[in-house]
Amino acid sequence: MKAELVAAGLPDIALVGVNQIGYEAGNDTITEGRSIPWLQDVSEVNVWALWTVAYRDAIVVAPDLRAIDVHNLSDEGLQDEANYQALKEQLIALETGVTP
Repeated sequence: MKAELVAAGLPDIALVGVNQIGYEAGNDTITEGRSIPWLQDVSEVNVWALWTVAYRDAIVVAPDLRAIDVHNLSDEGLQDEANYQALKEQLIALETGVTP
């Protein structure tokens, strides 16, 4: 999806993974062969609690870092074209201010 967003002239839309506190041991495995940035949540920030994150949530975040929508990838897998397009269109609309 990131390559599609860049090709559409929207390179500033960031896709980032955030690992839950306590699961640091898996960071090397999860990032192996992947290019999306991967951050480790820490107790000083605790974004998982702040945004009430569940496992495999894709959180759509506004520029002010406010969570505005959630797509759980277990329930709304991106291999389903409709789910993929819905998330992509939402990101584009947030970035451009234009809804599809």
